Order: sequence, then structure tokens, then C-alpha cells
Amino acid sequence: MDRLLVLVMVAALAGLVAVLLQRWRPGGPVATGWSVPGHLDRADFAEPDVPWLVAVFSSTDCATCAPMVTEAHTLAAAQVVVQEVPAE
Repeated sequence: MDRLLVLVMVAALAGLVAVLLQRWRPGGPVATGWSVPGHLDRADFAEPDVPWLVAVFSSTDCATCAPMVTEAHTLAAAQVVVQEVPAE
């Protein structure tokens, strides 16, 4: 009978430790930020008949986005349209 009592106590302690470890373990990675879409519909942009599109995904919170948009606009030509896409 004493052995059974010890076995039950050890099993209960092991179960308690397992539950505490499950709660303590950190969760999976949290998705933060924004990702560029894998497919773009050309009709959603300005001048869909122009052969080349430079889509600049930017944000108002981004410190480097404004200079990149300015730099991208230097690519604009008769065959290239540049459009800023806010990622908000």
C-alpha cells in the first residue's frame, strides 16, 4: 500500500511539473510587420499600358522610405511608370 501511495504522489508531481512546463514555454513567433504581396494585378496601378512598373511599397513610419521613393522616381520614363504604394 505504501508503494502505491508513493507511486501516485510521484505521478501527480510529474503531471504538475508537465503542466507548469507547458505554461512556461514561450509561444511561437508573432507575426509583425507587413510583407510584399506575391502577385500584383497590373490593372490596379496607374497607366497599365506602360510596359514597366516600379512599385515602391512605403510607410509613413519608415525613415528610409521617402528617400527611396524619390530615388525610384528617377527611373520614370516613357516606358516606365513609378507608383508609390502605401503599406499601411
